[in-house]
This record gives sequence, C-alpha cells and structure tokens, in this order.
Amino acid sequence: MRITNKMMTNTSQVNINTNKTLLDKLNTQVSTQKKISRPSDDPVIAIRALRLRSNLNEISQYYKKNIPDADSWLNVTESALKTTEGVLEDMYDYCVQGSNGDITASDRLKLLENLKELKNQVYSTGNSDYAGRTVFTGYRTGMPLMFKDSAQNLYSITEPLTKDSIETIKYVSGTVQVDKNNPVTTSENGVQSNNVSRIRLAYDNLDASNSKGTTSISLLDANKAVVGTITPVIKELTGDPAVDDTYYTGVGPDECYLIADTGELILGDNIKAQMQDPDVASINVTYEKDNWKKDDLYPEHYFNCKDYGSATSPKNPPIDHQYTPEQIIEYDVSFNQKLRVNTLASEVYLHDVVRDVDELIEATQKVIDCEGRISTLKKMQKDSSYTEAQQKAISTMITAAEKEYTYLKENMKNDFGGEITKTQNYMDRTNLAIANCGARGTRLELTETRMKEQQTNYTELASKNENVDVTEVAIELASAELAYDAALLATGKISQQSLLNYL
Repeated sequence: MRITNKMMTNTSQVNINTNKTLLDKLNTQVSTQKKISRPSDDPVIAIRALRLRSNLNEISQYYKKNIPDADSWLNVTESALKTTEGVLEDMYDYCVQGSNGDITASDRLKLLENLKELKNQVYSTGNSDYAGRTVFTGYRTGMPLMFKDSAQNLYSITEPLTKDSIETIKYVSGTVQVDKNNPVTTSENGVQSNNVSRIRLAYDNLDASNSKGTTSISLLDANKAVVGTITPVIKELTGDPAVDDTYYTGVGPDECYLIADTGELILGDNIKAQMQDPDVASINVTYEKDNWKKDDLYPEHYFNCKDYGSATSPKNPPIDHQYTPEQIIEYDVSFNQKLRVNTLASEVYLHDVVRDVDELIEATQKVIDCEGRISTLKKMQKDSSYTEAQQKAISTMITAAEKEYTYLKENMKNDFGGEITKTQNYMDRTNLAIANCGARGTRLELTETRMKEQQTNYTELASKNENVDVTEVAIELASAELAYDAALLATGKISQQSLLNYL
C-alpha cells in the first residue's frame, strides 16, 4: 500500500490536534483549578458537585446565619430574665423584712418606698428586643409587651380563672376618722376584721360604665360548655370608708360586686358555692378597661380580648384578638433540626407579681396612716382646749384606732408572710425559664460545633470532587507541552520529505 504525503500530513494533524486539545484542557485546569469547565466534561463530577454545593449552602446558612441569630436571641432573653430574677430576689428580701411584726415606723416608711420602686422594676425588661423584634411576645414580635405611655383605649377582656382563684382575705372595716375640729366618738366595737371571699382580676382601674355591656361571669364545665352565668354589680370606691366598707362586708349571699377601682370580685356565700360546684371546671370573667398606665401589660399577650380603640380613634368593628398559649418561635439550626428560641411573657411576667406588690404597698400604707391617726389623736388628748366630753371621745377613738392598728398590722404581717411563698414561686418560674434558655443555648453550642465540622468536611469533599491537584496538573501540563512541541518538530521533518527525494 502506498503511503502518500497527504496521508502522512493528515495523520500528523490529527495527532497534533489531540495533543493540543489535551494541552488546552490542562491549561484550563491550571488557570481555573477546576477539573471540569462544563457538565459534559464529566457528568459524574458535575452531579456530585451540585449535591455537595447544595449541602454546603445549607450548612453555611445554618452555621453563619441561623445559629448566630438564635444565639443572639437566647442571649438577649437570658440577660432580661436574670435582671428579672434580681428584682424578684429583692422582693423576697422585702417580704421577709415586712413579715417581721416588730419593725419600726421608720422601717415601714423605707419599706414602702422600696416597694414603690420595686413595682417600677418588675416588668422593666419585658420590652427587650432583638433586631427590632420583642422577645417575650410570642408571634407578635412587632408589638411591645407593655404600654410605653399611658393610654385611653377600650378593651373587653375575657380572663380565664379556676376555683383556686377564689380566696379569703381579711378586711378591716370601721376606720377611725379624725376631725380635729369635731372629735366624734368612734366605738371600739365598730372596728371589725372581716373574712371576705373574692377573686382578684389581672387588672385594676376597670371601666365602671361597662359601655359595651360585656361585663359578665361564665361558669364552664370540663367540655367548655356554659353551665351558669353571673352578672356582677359594678361598684366604684367613693373615698368614704363607711360606704366603701359595705362593698366588702355588705354583699348579699346571692350578690357579686365588681369593684372597678381595685379589680376585685366580692362574692356572696351562694355565689361562691355556685362557683365551687363540682360541675364547674373553670370560670371566665369578662370585663372592660379603658384607662391604661405606663408599663401595664397589653391584654392580647395573655387573654382573648376585643380592642374597641379610643374615643378619638374608634375601631369599628373591634379587633378580635385570640390568645394562643403556645406561640413557639423556632430556628432551623441543622438538617431536620429546629431549636426553640423564645420565652413567652406568660411564663415569667405575670400580672399577679405587680398586683401582689400593689397590695403590699396598700397594706403598708394603711398601717402607716393608722399610726399617723393615733399620733394625731394622742396630741389632741394632750390639748387642753378640748372639753371633757371631747376628751372622752378622743380617748375612745384612741382605743378604737389602736384596735384597728392591731388588725392592720397583723394583716400586713400576714400579707408579707404569704408573699414570701408566692415570690419564691415567681423566682422558681423565672429560674426555670433561665434554665430552659441555658439548656437551649447548650444545645445550640453543640449544634454549632457539629455544623462547623460538617462545613469543614463538606468543603473538603467539594474540593476533592471539583478542584485539581495543581502540582500534578502542572507536571502533566509540562509533559503535554513537551509532547506537543515534539509532535510539531516531527511533523515538520516529515513534511519536508517527498517522493522526489528518492528518485
């Protein structure tokens, strides 16, 4: 078979192109440091690269964004809870101090001031936020926990209660009134310590006008069916002890008074028995409130309620807020793993805390006021300008006031003593919330460590799958260049030969 020059040239060109293609491939790998430049170069590497990149992107999302966000949320929450814990510890110390029946009048004044200051601190961290989102308000992260300023906004609130909400308190009636110009005899027998059955609601300063007509009490069975209703008589304190005493001591057996100023339901004996009937599983009390003070808790974070707006900006129809107990916010922190980051206000910031402080302040103030009246009466007793009959009346009033003082002082002591246990329970709830927050933080740290390791592993796998060994490719490139140059040289020599050289 005759081998022509053209055949030799064509074969040489094919070989040169093959070497050139390999050289181009190796040049591309050195410059990009990637094994392939298009999926068709190696479909297996391409498919594996897509999967590894997808996993690596997810891990980066968890490790670089979700986990730091979750950690910051937990840190803000834990810091706020520890501040609240400190406030409750102070409250506990004041309760121990107040339960001592032998404290002096000056100590009581200091205690009163401390309690007033404490009241302003109880919810001080409730509006804590992370990146503009309040951390204790569940799904309503764009809404503060408390009113930042006083407001006039009408709410109809439905507060769920249990039979345990019914309590018996001591109420001292027959307050001795001192009039320096006209001392009037107040009988010692007029001062009485009364047992009063009541339910204390979450709020005070309620709307006594009941403008929307929603104030009512519903008795529910275990299936939430209504088995009885009660319509309370709304009362407002007048400032006259003789009249106000009747709201606590004059309630009939079939009557129920709602004292708007104090947010208390005063129960007659038959009403109390009706609420404690075995068929009654829970009690819903609906009432209206339109006067809100700074640091009052927004009711929609705790109860079902309707927001009617203000007189200048009414809401028609009203906004119906339905309370969901479990408003859990979770972060995706790993593959198929979520972590709860939020603590709900209802776990720590209870209405009862401030309501308890208010009652301690009131009990302390009553004792201080009574001490002041006794001091005034004793000064009057030494004043010779009063007649013999007036001096006799003053003496009787001192005896009555001292009896009142004994009752009030005992009530104060018992209130502070009972509050020790309550405060310990509040502290236990707060400590539990702190412990839960810390446990979540520990889980998050473990997850972060695992994500860091996985990111390293997947980065290495992706690198091994996609990236070339530069040293190895450089050696191959040098060999390919040598082969290419040799091919060009050999082809050049072959092309110089022809049939004429042999004729």
